Amino acid sequence: MTTAGRRLAEDGLAQARQAYERYAEAGEIALNAFETTTGRMVASLRTLAGTGQAQATLGGAPANDYEAAAGRSWAGLRQITQRVLVATDANMRAGFDHAESLIRARDAREAAELQAAYLRAQTARFAEQMLDLQKTATRVARSLAAGTAQGMAQGTADGARGTERP
Repeated sequence: MTTAGRRLAEDGLAQARQAYERYAEAGEIALNAFETTTGRMVASLRTLAGTGQAQATLGGAPANDYEAAAGRSWAGLRQITQRVLVATDANMRAGFDHAESLIRARDAREAAELQAAYLRAQTARFAEQMLDLQKTATRVARSLAAGTAQGMAQGTADGARGTERP
């Protein structure tokens, strides 16, 4: 690659990195805004439903049950989303680093070696990321199922006693 071509490629890569950084920052801001808005919505529903009062219900079930389930669901979704964002960021940064190394390659042979090494590393990284995501999703699903089972058991016990939960 000529010196001018190398400079052009380096400049293009630097611009792509900057654009990605702005995109990632905007995505994090949007996710935080979504969570804030969702929190406000839950607070509004809580107020409308009269959560905290013994007779407060949503669809015939105690409003507190819905609120607890929603809280567990959002927390689980956040965990999964965070893992996906971390994996995506790692992949993007690895791709930029790889492109930079290709720009600096002295010849086609070195570029081919760099490409092969990158593909091996990326394959291993991808497998690790999928395993992490699977473990996170399984942990979240178990947590949600345990919370649902606990709520159902409590509701059954309250119904058998003829009591309402606050």
